[in-house]
Amino acid sequence: SFSTNYFSDLVNKIDLRREVVKNLMNKSIDKYYESLLNDVNKHTFKFIDSIKEDFGRINTNDLRKELNCDENSIDYRINRKIMSNLRSKNLDENLQNFEQFKNIEFFDGETVNLCENDLCKFFGKIDSKHPNQDFNHPSIDSKTKSNKFKLIDQVGVKNIEELSTGELVYTSFSKPANFIIYLPENDQFKEIETGKNDIKFLLKSSNDELITIDSESHVMVWSNYKILNTYDIIKKNMLFIELINDTIIFMTDDSFLTKLNYLNGQIVNHFYLSSLYLDHSKIKNSSNLFFFKCYDVFKYNHETGGLQKSAKMNTIITVSKDLNKNECFVGTKEGEIIILDTNLITKLRKKCHSSSISSIISNYDGHVVSICVDGQIKVWKEEKLDLVNQFNVQHPIYARYLKNGKLAYIDKDLKFFVN
Repeated sequence: SFSTNYFSDLVNKIDLRREVVKNLMNKSIDKYYESLLNDVNKHTFKFIDSIKEDFGRINTNDLRKELNCDENSIDYRINRKIMSNLRSKNLDENLQNFEQFKNIEFFDGETVNLCENDLCKFFGKIDSKHPNQDFNHPSIDSKTKSNKFKLIDQVGVKNIEELSTGELVYTSFSKPANFIIYLPENDQFKEIETGKNDIKFLLKSSNDELITIDSESHVMVWSNYKILNTYDIIKKNMLFIELINDTIIFMTDDSFLTKLNYLNGQIVNHFYLSSLYLDHSKIKNSSNLFFFKCYDVFKYNHETGGLQKSAKMNTIITVSKDLNKNECFVGTKEGEIIILDTNLITKLRKKCHSSSISSIISNYDGHVVSICVDGQIKVWKEEKLDLVNQFNVQHPIYARYLKNGKLAYIDKDLKFFVN
């Protein structure tokens, strides 16, 4: 089951962290050990040099004269006193320092104890909380039942596709080359293998065909979870990719835009966008292309790549998304959603969040989902942006309003929740 696999992966991560921490601590211990040996060597050389210096100051001629001043003397007490004075004068200080140096203090194994906070800092800890539940305390009733979310899985690519059957499709986190079908009604999962390469993009057609594009730019078209067709596309870094009607449209980092038929991969159009202003970009429909940069909106012709129109907004644009064939909308740093028509004229402008909007998703069913940087997710009716529902979660990066009225979202750790 998912829970078994999930916690098994967690245990594996803890085991890996244990080995990493042990390795780091062993390196630190070895480093300190080497520093102790260096200290011993330094003190050894210093002590020997000091002894040599003191011995060098002894005048052996004077000593010989004192000891032999009376050849007939047999008073050994006088000789012992002479030698004792000599030792006190030249050697005692060094011998005392040497005795102190020998007294290195070691700790018994039982007395060496890293406190729990130290281990937590170096090793890590289990965070027992997710956005709406503390496993160590009784749950707190939320405003509405729909605000209680259930952890479903961890995804590989940050999007979820919903089929007409109500099934949810997403890519696997533990096996990135696979995608998973989840049926919320009975909490069942089905995993589909696509090959050995990681899936980088997951798209869905209006006919419920799924399109996967892997790390080697292999495209697979799926119908009823069986391969309908395969083909390859150009292997370059993609800035974005979308499926519009029967056409896949993508742009690579060399500013080339390509249109191709999603069923057979036949190229419909391919051209270079000159003087491209690309910070945030979304394709609106099959005849227009919109780009947004800070305060500016640019409209390109989707057939020729020529710049058709531009407009300057009085607010910073943070995200954009198409609504339908005639409109697109943008989110702003101030938390506004602005609906623009094809002539870049503002049709509706509304304050929707208290701070910057990080994502907007259209369901193409009359609903729009917006995500704020403060973690608030809101669902709107598309036409006049009337509020349908809102949810407060932690670190959402993607959300989809489902056909059954529930919400699915993905957080920054790619954990997938449904209420």
